[in-house]
Amino acid sequence: MAYKSSSDEDRPFQSNKCPTPEEVIAHYLANTKRRVPEGMPVDGFQAARWWMARQAPGDPFSEAATPPVKKGGEWATPYHDRLLYTLRRFLKLKRVHQIYVIEHIDKGVPWKGDDIDLYITVVEETAVMNKSDREQYFEDGFKKMHKALKGMQL
Repeated sequence: MAYKSSSDEDRPFQSNKCPTPEEVIAHYLANTKRRVPEGMPVDGFQAARWWMARQAPGDPFSEAATPPVKKGGEWATPYHDRLLYTLRRFLKLKRVHQIYVIEHIDKGVPWKGDDIDLYITVVEETAVMNKSDREQYFEDGFKKMHKALKGMQL
């Protein structure tokens, strides 16, 4: 089988203009077989806005888009990439886990594409921390961590 070079269709964002996060997400959703969960808009642009509202905003310094280094190259878009990474992880989750993630994001517990078991632990610990005195919670946590590290043979 002969090598087939990438066509412009495979690389739609190769241009002088930086793609918007909405364009990147809409392109992904248009070309994926994954179903979007209930409550998430079906339209690519609206789905992108819906997802962006549930993710941490982009950092203007560390996640700034940078133009292509060489002619014909692609833009480096760390913020767009992070949104796409978390969306891909989210769409692979079981429906019940998607609902869990969305409910807790809306309650203020951010999700960064973590494994669902880890995220459940984060949600539970956040609830414990919010119910207790924050300073005491952190002090107890540092004591436990120090004790665990002391017991390790490094």
